[in-house]
Amino acid sequence: SKCARLMVVGKYSNVVVTPLDYTIRSFSVNPNTTLISHAGKVLSVDISRDSRLTVSGGMDCQLRVAHIEAFKPISHYKLHIEPVLNVAWDNSSQYFLGT
Repeated sequence: SKCARLMVVGKYSNVVVTPLDYTIRSFSVNPNTTLISHAGKVLSVDISRDSRLTVSGGMDCQLRVAHIEAFKPISHYKLHIEPVLNVAWDNSSQYFLGT
């Protein structure tokens, strides 16, 4: 994450969150906890600038957005007809792109 307190990675078909700073009181997640599950392998993950949201894309041709601190999925998009190879938030963290 931009704040260097979280690590969010794609691991097989899951997006996994691991806190790097255990002094974060509002974030009580055990290491290597699954945040989102895709139907296929996760190919790309990005964290918003404020480290509150994550977007992921993968072999299932879907984009998935989740709130990290609330630890819940927010939405998913099935608009792609091919795997989503890259995802990224814009600088304001209001928009994301998947290609």
